[in-house]
Amino acid sequence: MIAELLCQADRAKQYSRRNCLSITGIPEARDEDIDNIIVTMAKDLAKSIQYMVNIMKFTDQSPTVHLTPERLSK
Repeated sequence: MIAELLCQADRAKQYSRRNCLSITGIPEARDEDIDNIIVTMAKDLAKSIQYMVNIMKFTDQSPTVHLTPERLSK
């Protein structure tokens, strides 16, 4: 019973974070506009992804995915 409740609580926590994005490595600045920074980064990332997709379409290349060193150590 307790294990089942803990499992349900864990699922609820994961579900509540489903739209969360963790970004690291951005220096903090006083009076920064976080929304603007993230929107600009997302737009730049979308352009990069579209560029990669276009390359893959015309060259029949598959994407390669790598874990970062931080992820590998967990």
